[in-house]
This record gives sequence, C-alpha cells and structure tokens, in this order.
Amino acid sequence: MKVETEKVTVPRFMNLFKNFSTSEKIKIAEQINRQTFADRWKILDEELPDIEISEAEIMDEVRAVRYGKKANR
Repeated sequence: MKVETEKVTVPRFMNLFKNFSTSEKIKIAEQINRQTFADRWKILDEELPDIEISEAEIMDEVRAVRYGKKANR
C-alpha cells in the first residue's frame, strides 16, 4: 500500500501544531528532538574548534562548574 504524503511547510506545520494539547506538543517536540539530534550535532561539531585537552584539564573544568570555582588558567 502506497501512502501519499502532502508537503507540509513550516508555517503550516506550526499552525497545525498549535491545535495540539500541551502534553501532545511535548511528545511531538521530544520525537523531533530524537529524530534530528544527529544532524544538529553534526552542524555543531563543524562549528566548534578541535582542541587538544588533557583529562586533568577536563576534570578542572568539571570541578569549576560543580563547585562554582574558576579553573586555574
């Protein structure tokens, strides 16, 4: 069975989206998030610089965030 789907534009989708309940909107947003994660990550990965960082530097940053202290730089 072949299912024909009509092209939906972003504005049309958003208008349809407004008709859903809050809980349905959340479910839809979560599904969109899961389905687009890899593509969004790829875009971010291309934008961020590749830097060398040691385990010690990573742990310094984790501690700085966790305990609200600035890492020694």
